Amino acid sequence: YFFVAFWSGWKYKAYDLAILLSLYFVLMVSDVFYWPNNEVHQGVAWMILFLSKFRYHLNNKCKPYDHLFLFFFLFMAISAHLLVSFLFLFFWGFIIWDQKEKVLKGQTYFLYIYSICSLSFMGWRYTISHDSWYDGQKLEGVKSLSIHSVGEAFLSGQSKSISEQILLNYWMLIPVFILGAILFFRAKKIIPLLWVIVCSGAYYILVCITFPDSFDRDQLFYFESEWLGFGMILATPLVNSLRGLDLKKLRIWVALFLLLYSVRFYYIASSYSLFSNRLYNLEQLVSTLEGQDVSKAVFEKNGQNWNRFFLLEWGIPQETLLLSSLSGIKPTICAKVVDQYNTALPSSDSLVLSFEKVKISDYLNPFYFAMDTTSTIMLKDSLYIHKAQMNFKALY
Repeated sequence: YFFVAFWSGWKYKAYDLAILLSLYFVLMVSDVFYWPNNEVHQGVAWMILFLSKFRYHLNNKCKPYDHLFLFFFLFMAISAHLLVSFLFLFFWGFIIWDQKEKVLKGQTYFLYIYSICSLSFMGWRYTISHDSWYDGQKLEGVKSLSIHSVGEAFLSGQSKSISEQILLNYWMLIPVFILGAILFFRAKKIIPLLWVIVCSGAYYILVCITFPDSFDRDQLFYFESEWLGFGMILATPLVNSLRGLDLKKLRIWVALFLLLYSVRFYYIASSYSLFSNRLYNLEQLVSTLEGQDVSKAVFEKNGQNWNRFFLLEWGIPQETLLLSSLSGIKPTICAKVVDQYNTALPSSDSLVLSFEKVKISDYLNPFYFAMDTTSTIMLKDSLYIHKAQMNFKALY
């Protein structure tokens, strides 16, 4: 992510896009900072790389191999996550506005070609999400979009939760947008300002329709990843207004941005213990099973609140596999936590993971994962849970 910001600024002189990428990672960020391998983050980084290079070649010669890079960056951005398509359309609108004189004269075939390609990629990406077992469920609200559902979005639990977070956690977003809006208004950039307002409103509605329920601390890291783009849109007027400023004025803005980053880093640092303690709890779980000579286990919760110790528990099978392997524990340990387990336990040559049973020989590389031939044990007796939880640290 740093390289993308650096390359966009140094090579393509897209200083505003480099700054926006940095703001994307801090403005509405606390818990999600510790989820760096998120596909939305990756898509946004590819998008910034594409936009920086594309904008550069609007005024500089574009060689054939440059198109190969542009198509690759565009494909990687759009294919990463459906949310990136919305952000891409937003920034594409700014590029069209910047090139409006050439657009009116029909001198931007370069822009037309990539507009068609972008829309084609977006249609393909929507089809994939529409047919996906996971994304397809999330898009049910969007599929049945109506005036009533739009009104309900503002009254949803999601709207209430994110509003509280904006006031208590991401409050720097408010002055950033207000200041940017004032600068746009003074510069008579009324249409770009309206574009920001319309797109941010649409983004807000779509997220609230897709995820109508409220969320608590255990899901904050997940929903932050959905909302980062909203902050990026609202920060655009301020960052865009910095383009072309003289050095003396820029020094003042640098000081203000350093203050902004300092405030946000405080909130990010405050979330560190949540994830360091979560890792500690995973280590305790693995060491407890190792001490009991159990390598494959399914825990039934029996009323225990495991979210309080792990935020979410569906990823525990893969996490215990990785953690025990990295720790050199043999045999490698795999644990799963469920409310109730009503199907037959897997045989000795199989594992039950987050969402399915798999055959060990098909799923795991034996060089890294030294699984034994014992069968999976159902731990309904809470003795194991209590033994592990004696040393667990509550996350919130």
